[in-house]
Amino acid sequence: MNFGMGAGMPFLIILLWLGGWILGFYILFRLLRAIERGVDAHERIADALARGARMPPRFGDRDT
Repeated sequence: MNFGMGAGMPFLIILLWLGGWILGFYILFRLLRAIERGVDAHERIADALARGARMPPRFGDRDT
């Protein structure tokens, strides 16, 4: 069997290079979406604290 660099090798190299770029953009997109979700969560927490929202009472705690 001959495993030399035949006619299909340049296509394989281009395919791997393109796949690497696509994977890199996908990872970057997911990272940016995760950061956006984290920022949104922090904004919701800050808004709730600014409104004076309080945590619901735990089981067994009474305000009477």
